[in-house]
Amino acid sequence: MQPSPPPQTPQYPIPPPGAGPPPYYLPPPMPPRKSRTALIVVIVVVIILVVGLSGAVYVLTSHTVHVTAENISITGATNCWTSTTGKGETVPGGAAFTTTWTLSYYAASFDPPSCTVQGVSLGTPGFALSSANVPLTVLDGGTQTLTLRIVAPNSDYTGALSIIIEVTSP
Repeated sequence: MQPSPPPQTPQYPIPPPGAGPPPYYLPPPMPPRKSRTALIVVIVVVIILVVGLSGAVYVLTSHTVHVTAENISITGATNCWTSTTGKGETVPGGAAFTTTWTLSYYAASFDPPSCTVQGVSLGTPGFALSSANVPLTVLDGGTQTLTLRIVAPNSDYTGALSIIIEVTSP
């Protein structure tokens, strides 16, 4: 068996006068406290800026489209239907909306037994035709619904919408 090493005496710094018993270590200095008030002010200012900028962007980019009337022009077989005017729409700029038209056909003497809507286009700049259920054939004595999905311009607009319908008959 080996003898154990002699006990070590702890090494303490020499205490200042009146310091009391060991240990004589001072706690580490505290980091300077950051002002919570300044942090709160910064957060509030950032929130106000974000909300304000969002509101400004919304106001500057939001538009309203007032379609005062939908003017239908018939091209091709004009003996099937005549040009007409329908209701208007109010939608946000850039929004899509649906408009429907009921097409009834009653053939007179020497008229064809049916009429077909072959195509639809829009004559008002800024508007886009998203979809249309064409070709659409209406038989003598029958009725069909023409459904158009239209995308409004992403700008302010007030006025009529020109819809051009291309019609054929056998």
